[in-house]
Amino acid sequence: MSRSPPRTCGTSPQSASPPSGRTSSPGANTAPRRSTRVADFAVPRAAEPPFLLAGDAASVTRPHTASGAVKALQDALCLERSLQASSSAAEALHRYADERSPEGARLVGLGRRLGRELVENTPDWPAMGPAEVDALSRAALNGTRSYLYGSVQR
Repeated sequence: MSRSPPRTCGTSPQSASPPSGRTSSPGANTAPRRSTRVADFAVPRAAEPPFLLAGDAASVTRPHTASGAVKALQDALCLERSLQASSSAAEALHRYADERSPEGARLVGLGRRLGRELVENTPDWPAMGPAEVDALSRAALNGTRSYLYGSVQR
């Protein structure tokens, strides 16, 4: 399996003013941000007989997704189902990869969107009311399922 290099994102140390479209409220933190790098990745295929990658070995997501332990448990359950439904270990690994590879990529994409909306373009949280937080959350989750909103569309 070939693995693409981790993608990184960061904030510019010069970004002291709020991103365009967002205003600063009195008392909001406008100090310059320190540069921070976050790496995430997903392998193109989570299994190729005789090898299998599960949990963070198959895809590393940003903490915004809060999916680490759940993803590892889902990977284990998928492997169990695949082994029970298959006549060989190789067939089970193909089934596992067919199901879990797209999910890892989906979670990495979700983490990147949440990172852009909530970290790189930090909202002025104190100035936002419930409707603005809801709208921001729905925009960040656009096109994905969420335990808060179900299937979200803009």
